[in-house]
Amino acid sequence: MSEEAPVYETTDSIDIQAFSQLACAQHKDDAGFKVPSPEEIKALRNYLGLSQVACARFTGVSYKPEKGSSIVRKWETSKENRNHKPIPYAAWRLLLAAAKVIDLDEDIEISKQRPSI
Repeated sequence: MSEEAPVYETTDSIDIQAFSQLACAQHKDDAGFKVPSPEEIKALRNYLGLSQVACARFTGVSYKPEKGSSIVRKWETSKENRNHKPIPYAAWRLLLAAAKVIDLDEDIEISKQRPSI
């Protein structure tokens, strides 16, 4: 079953309720979880009103005020591009929580309930 995820281009077009249903918004232990696409990362960053530098500061990755953040740029670069880097799960969850797509308290409870390996 292959579904195309909607691509959100601007802050005005993002529907947080719909975004919360995307596979990238699910907990990583859920069978339906998928790593967010560069378009989903950029849409959420824009929804939050964060520049790439502000996103870098918020998620704790490096940046240069005059040049931006190559790390955030790589998260938002097409997966076909050799410079693409996946966003770390913790950074993604932090952005989701900031946008109120997820509840971190629920994430903590889910993590507590998972059997240890």
